Amino acid sequence: MAGKKRKHNAAAKQAHQKNLERAKYREKTARRQAFLNKYRKQLTIGIPAAVVLILAVWLLCKAFIGPGGSIPNFFGHLQGVQDNWIVSNQGTSSSPRYYKMGTFTVPEGYTLDPEYKATSDTLAKTFYCRADDETASVKSFYVAGVQGGRSAAEMADTILGYGLYSGEAARQEGTLGGLNAVWVQGLVSDDENTETDSSEDTEEKPEMTVGHRQMTIYTDSVQGGCVLIYLSSASSTPAAEIPSEEDFLAAADHILSHLTIEK
Repeated sequence: MAGKKRKHNAAAKQAHQKNLERAKYREKTARRQAFLNKYRKQLTIGIPAAVVLILAVWLLCKAFIGPGGSIPNFFGHLQGVQDNWIVSNQGTSSSPRYYKMGTFTVPEGYTLDPEYKATSDTLAKTFYCRADDETASVKSFYVAGVQGGRSAAEMADTILGYGLYSGEAARQEGTLGGLNAVWVQGLVSDDENTETDSSEDTEEKPEMTVGHRQMTIYTDSVQGGCVLIYLSSASSTPAAEIPSEEDFLAAADHILSHLTIEK
């Protein structure tokens, strides 16, 4: 009998507890409904406004703040880029990050060709210039940031590995236009059916009859990357009339004096 009474009391307590919980839930629901009824108009306006505000803040951040100090990229449009900036992607193709690598002003005696791009990257900013004087040692040159965070020394070694030059060529380092630079300079044959090779070997190479001089210069910039300055004389020039190495060094010094580098 006592056992049955204890079971009855336990069941009664459980039922009472459930009734209390249901009452609390009904009270909570009623308060929530009363709040919604009282502030329905404000909530109807406020929630969409909050969503719009959050979206606006996100868009402003995207327009004015670039990840890792990069230039803000607002849906494929770089923000704040000026005409004299050198801009290149120091991220990856799938996750690009564009940086100001330096600035450049066109030196007297050269004209900027705005249609020529030194890269296929449409967001990068480069400079390609042609000499106004047909007899200038440097017939054309371009300035561009090297994509992908590669250093000046690394890029110069890469150029040497291409075997572009007729005769010997070596990596050189020094100061040009007040900037620390690494460069490779040499003659390139424009003879038809003539292979060029800058590697050392014992075979005698055919004498070049026509060609041009080119100089590829690199100087380190931000994000472990560098800026490229490529100079070329007129192509298919008789070998005896190709500008000298000294002429190119003097021209390079003048051109690089118009270049500033971000650090």
